[in-house]
Amino acid sequence: MIFATTLFDSGADYSFVSTTFIPLLGLEPSGIGFRYEIEIASKQLVEIDKVIKGGKLEIKGHVFDIDLIPFRHGGFDVIIGMDWLSDNKAKIIFHENVVRIPRPDGNMLRVLGERPKENVRFLMGVKKQEEIFVVRDFPEVFPDDLSGLPPIQEIEFQIELIHGAMSVAKSPCRLAPSELEELSEQLKELQVKGFIRQSSSP
Repeated sequence: MIFATTLFDSGADYSFVSTTFIPLLGLEPSGIGFRYEIEIASKQLVEIDKVIKGGKLEIKGHVFDIDLIPFRHGGFDVIIGMDWLSDNKAKIIFHENVVRIPRPDGNMLRVLGERPKENVRFLMGVKKQEEIFVVRDFPEVFPDDLSGLPPIQEIEFQIELIHGAMSVAKSPCRLAPSELEELSEQLKELQVKGFIRQSSSP
């Protein structure tokens, strides 16, 4: 028996096995006769042309069949995706951190997840601005800071007020001195940049 660090992932269409873990299984991936692309969590397209058919997955003494796609990911040895979860009618109960798998005899197999205490591994990461293709290719459209108001458009936008309408009587919101100071600084900055101007309404 070989123990594996496993992730049940309802966001994955297929089940995967780390290429570094395959030698421990004693199984050889076989070609599928064609190639296709899948999109992983980082939005990267990965080309797939091999699969391990008829793998055995043992959970608490219960053995399941599973097909695994070799993939270069270091966070987990095995990722169990929706193909296996749906075939076995498994449900992930997120608030309980439990996976429930019904058995033919009517019993329910419960797999309790573990939360790592350190070295938390993330499957998804926030991309840097220079890594986003559209932003990277058009830097003049996505500046770090806005220089002013947009250019004057052919069609002006305006709101027509009802003649004689008065402002709604409402008590001002009370702010702490520190909050009031911060708001004042933000308003000054926006006014200097030309984003806002002093009100001319009575």
